[in-house]
Amino acid sequence: MAGLVHREVVSLRHFACSPSFGQRAPTHRPSLPHRSPICSATSSISGSDALLNRFWLSRGVVDADQRRQLLDVASLEPDPSPAALSPGGESHFEQEAVGQSSSLPGVASFWGSLDGASAQHVARVSRRVLALHQLLGGKDDIDIVWMIEREPDLLVADLSVMTARLVELRTADGCAGIDVVKLAEQHPSLLLSNELASDGEESAAQRQAAWAHGLLGDGDTAWARRLEQLEAYGAAHGDVHVGHRDGDDAELVRWAGKQRKDHKKGELASDRRERLHAVGFEFDDERAEWLRWYNELKAFEAVSGHCTPVPLAAGADFLLINWCAVQRIARRSGVMPEDRKAMLDVLGFDWSGADPLS
Repeated sequence: MAGLVHREVVSLRHFACSPSFGQRAPTHRPSLPHRSPICSATSSISGSDALLNRFWLSRGVVDADQRRQLLDVASLEPDPSPAALSPGGESHFEQEAVGQSSSLPGVASFWGSLDGASAQHVARVSRRVLALHQLLGGKDDIDIVWMIEREPDLLVADLSVMTARLVELRTADGCAGIDVVKLAEQHPSLLLSNELASDGEESAAQRQAAWAHGLLGDGDTAWARRLEQLEAYGAAHGDVHVGHRDGDDAELVRWAGKQRKDHKKGELASDRRERLHAVGFEFDDERAEWLRWYNELKAFEAVSGHCTPVPLAAGADFLLINWCAVQRIARRSGVMPEDRKAMLDVLGFDWSGADPLS
C-alpha cells in the first residue's frame, strides 16, 4: 500500500511519453564529416558503437534509424585525445560533458534539431559514456549503461575523483583480491562519494559491509557525522524519516538503510541504536514512510483545521490525497494496524471521505 504514494525521484525514461517520441527522424540532417572507424556505418554494430547504441536505447530511442543518427552525431567534433579519455586525464572540454545537471538526455531533449548546441551535447555525452567504459577497464562484462541509469551523476562527475575512489577501494587494508570494478558496477555510488574511504577505525569486514550499501565507510567518525546530518534533516523536516522525500541526500539514505539492516541482523552496536532512538529514527522502513505521510497530514490539519485534503483545497498535495485514500482502503480491508487507526482518529481523520482510488 505504501508504494502507492511513492514519488519517482529519478525517471530515466520520462521522454518516452513526449509527443515527439517514436516519430521518424527529420529529413534535414547536419552535414557530417567522414566518420572514424569506431563509428563507421556497418550492418552489425560492435565495440564503442554497440555501447552507445545500448545507451540511447535505454534512453527510449527505440527507432534504429534514430539511434544511428545519434551515433553519427557523436563524430561531429574531433575525438578526444587519449589523455582526455584516460583515468584522471579528463580535459576541461570533457568536464563540460553534459553541463551542471544530472538529467539524462532523451529524445525529447533535442530531437528535430540535431545541430549546433544539441549536436555538441550528444557528442559530449557519447564521449563521456565511452570514457566511463575506459575508466572501468573497457571490459564488455561491465554494464556502464545500467550504472548510468541508476546514477545519472556519473555523466557529470569529475573522472579524476572517480579514479581516486577506485584507487582507495583497491588499496584499502584487508581488501586485497576484491574486484573493485565489479563492486563499482553493483554500487556506482561508491565512485561519486565525497567522503574519504575508511577512517582507520573499521575492520576489513566492517568496511566491506559499508561497501555493500554503497558507502565508503561507516566507522565511528563517519557514523557520528552522518548522525549530525540526520539531526539537521529532522530540524528541517520535522522528522528523521529520510529516504521518503524528493531530494533527500542519497548517501544519507544509504546510511539509514545500513543502520536498519544492521539492526535487523542484530549487528547494530547498542550505543548507536540508543543514539538513533534518541533522535526519533524508525528502524522499520515501511513504518518510517507511513509516519512521514502521517506527519504531512498532521501539518495539513494544523494549517487547514481539518485532515481531509481534496483537490480543490489550498495547498493539498495529490500524493497526500492518495495516501489518505490508501488508509481508508486499508481499514476497510482489515489490514490497518490498530495503532495507526488510533493515531488517525486523534487527528479526526474522515474515514468516509472521497476515495479516488476506489
